[in-house]
Amino acid sequence: MASILIVEDDDKIARTIKRYLQIEGHIVESVLTGEDAVEAIRAQSPELVVLDLMLPGIDGIAVCDTVRPAFRGVILMLTASENESDELMALNSGVDDFVCKPVRLPVLVARINAHLRRVERGAAPIQIQAGALLLNRSQRTVRRSGEEILLSETEFEVIWTLALNRSEVVTRDKLFESVLGRSYDGMDRSIDMQIAGIRKKLGDSENPPKYIRSLRARGYLLL
Repeated sequence: MASILIVEDDDKIARTIKRYLQIEGHIVESVLTGEDAVEAIRAQSPELVVLDLMLPGIDGIAVCDTVRPAFRGVILMLTASENESDELMALNSGVDDFVCKPVRLPVLVARINAHLRRVERGAAPIQIQAGALLLNRSQRTVRRSGEEILLSETEFEVIWTLALNRSEVVTRDKLFESVLGRSYDGMDRSIDMQIAGIRKKLGDSENPPKYIRSLRARGYLLL
């Protein structure tokens, strides 16, 4: 059972998703606007947010930009847009995953449950030291020389997976399976954008990089 917030301006869609998730045993609330979403996320701190891209007032990307610095729950975006730039903007703002409209409820619930299972696996108090980085699984924190680096849920899972396999190349296929719970289709850039977000927050823009190295056609390596 998890606390879930639905942000969807189509009341019929929102009620349908809410009812389906409640049947699954989750505690579900819903709001209709971006402004209400920001307020609800800050007040309730849900474990997962189902966030529509197109909303009255501020849109889903603006909501994510606003709340992500302090919110560490999962953000799953609903989008009917086929514009790649929208997807890239959303990933850069801290979205963890996408589900395309029209929504297929079994697919949406499967994605939600996969993310929630991933979070639950973090209950054990495990730490990994990787050079100047200290990762704490139970607190879901990353510290660099004692300074906390605020990462989203998916960003944390990406760097945790890399840390578990430190000094080994981790393929995109493995990252997709471990982090997003789905297979890599050869085109999806979700993991690449998550890596870009982590690098930006770590200030890892040097060449060669300090923390995460890309190996063409192979995957990623945490140094």
